[in-house]
Amino acid sequence: MGNKRIGQARVNKLTSENSNGLQTRVNKHINHPAAGAALFLTEADSGKTIVGTGAWGKIWLPRAKAGLNFRIMIKVVSNSVHHIQALSGDCIFGVRHAYDTDTDGEEDAHRTVLHATAIAAPTTYDMVTIDNNDGTHGGTVGDILYFEAVDGIAWFANMETGMTSTPATLVVVQ
Repeated sequence: MGNKRIGQARVNKLTSENSNGLQTRVNKHINHPAAGAALFLTEADSGKTIVGTGAWGKIWLPRAKAGLNFRIMIKVVSNSVHHIQALSGDCIFGVRHAYDTDTDGEEDAHRTVLHATAIAAPTTYDMVTIDNNDGTHGGTVGDILYFEAVDGIAWFANMETGMTSTPATLVVVQ
């Protein structure tokens, strides 16, 4: 009879661990489908993937704190302009690679904003724009943008965005 209790306790523990693991995997995505609605991310959302599903509005990053990170994936492209915004006083720096999605033979483009440049003028470097219809920002289905806070003021961004216009006009952060 003692063995049965130990066996049941083990089963209960495994069931609980499995349930917690499943819950963790299920909560790793945030769909952002609301047309024009703002999404305010929190520290608790760190590590999650935000899925842009249509005419989504502005995504606000939480206050920068080293280690916080987010992935934004474009699932559905709309004719809307989308923004990823740092809070007042924070900035965004990093790299944006634009690849040519049409067949006109234009080259890909690669642009960077340095950490020192962004922290010297945080209000100039606090927002990323995604615009499928624009020749300076780009953004199409399947694009992924990574954001990770490296300190208490700056978000590092690593972005891959498709463009149908000349990628040489690419804007990283504004």
